[in-house]
Amino acid sequence: MIRYVLGSFGRPTAPVDPQVADRLLGRPRAKELAAEPPPPTVAELRRRFPRGISDEELLLQATMPAEQVDAMVAAGPARRHYNPATPELRLDRPDFRLELHRDRRTG
Repeated sequence: MIRYVLGSFGRPTAPVDPQVADRLLGRPRAKELAAEPPPPTVAELRRRFPRGISDEELLLQATMPAEQVDAMVAAGPARRHYNPATPELRLDRPDFRLELHRDRRTG
């Protein structure tokens, strides 16, 4: 909430009650957060990470541990065959399978 009132995510979508803002911004944590440097711009991130990566990977690289991003990239794109109307879900791994089936009697 403090970051929201400080405008860290852009201008609030609705006015914040002045009494609420005063209470939030009067807290010690608000002073710490207000003193933080602004997040890097997209241009700064582009200079920091390898050229040619997608916007999605750029944001992942900037916000997650490198080994997790590397594992996601190595896994390849997610399969896109999911259909929410299908009454089942199946997860397959080399040593594991999980299947969930909807009870057709109850929907």
